[in-house]
Amino acid sequence: MLISTPTPESQQVAIASLPNDIDIGLCRYVDRIVARVGGFTDRALADDWRRYVEDIIRLPAYVVEPNLPGNPQQPGALGAGYAVLVDYSERPEIAAELQRLLARDIGLVSYGGKNFLLVTYTQNVGGAAESLKRVSDRGFFAFLVDSSRVTLINPRVRLTISN
Repeated sequence: MLISTPTPESQQVAIASLPNDIDIGLCRYVDRIVARVGGFTDRALADDWRRYVEDIIRLPAYVVEPNLPGNPQQPGALGAGYAVLVDYSERPEIAAELQRLLARDIGLVSYGGKNFLLVTYTQNVGGAAESLKRVSDRGFFAFLVDSSRVTLINPRVRLTISN
């Protein structure tokens, strides 16, 4: 699990708020400082801790999978091109609406120290502009950025939607 800790204060809060027996350390992730929490025996346990960090400690946290054979995707810079991002204002229902509109998976990324939904990543500026127009026309707050400045957190947002 990665916890967004951009300031020394947030780093201290993250470390002080977790039990002493949890494996936690600060590391540089692309151009940011994050707290890395490891040692989880399964994904469900990691998700429970992520919820605790977000709900109680009030810091953004993400469960990422290690780079294992058969699971090559993990956080990293997108690379050259264009990315269309949507500001979801920490509201997961926006991700669900966007996924329904596009009828495909969307990603979670970090850009400028904030998290966004990834709609499109392409080297084709025309395709990026078309994607931007499509989601903007449907009322989403979307914008186009240089994708080399975007960090992929998760290529597929996993949504659990209850009715």
